[in-house]
Amino acid sequence: MLNNQSRKKGGYSLECTQKYVNPTGIFTYCGVMPEPVREYVDGKYTDRILANKVYVMQDTPDSKQNPICVKVLQPNLQELQFGQKLTFDNLLACEFFSGNRKDVYFKADNLHLKEAK
Repeated sequence: MLNNQSRKKGGYSLECTQKYVNPTGIFTYCGVMPEPVREYVDGKYTDRILANKVYVMQDTPDSKQNPICVKVLQPNLQELQFGQKLTFDNLLACEFFSGNRKDVYFKADNLHLKEAK
C-alpha cells in the first residue's frame, strides 16, 4: 500500500518567496548552463522546451544562503555565463512537504541580465 504524505502548502506566492529571498533583488548566476525543461507527452519527453532551470544565489546579510533553482518560462537562455548578475520578473516560491522534509520550488516569468560595471 502506498502511503502518500506529500502536500503543498498554499501554492506559489510572493509571501512564500519573501521568506527565502528578496524577489526584486539582484541574483548571481552560479550554474554551468541552463537545464531545459522539456514537454512530457504520453510517457515520453518531446523536443519542445517549455522552460529552463537556472541556479542562482543572492547576497544576504548573513551570507548563509545556498543556491536556489528557478524555473524560468523563457525558452532560450544560452547567453548566461557563470557569475553574471540578473533579476527576475514575477519570482514566486512554493513550499512542498513530504514527511519530515520541506522542499521549496521557485519559478519566474523571465530573467534580465544586468550590465557589468
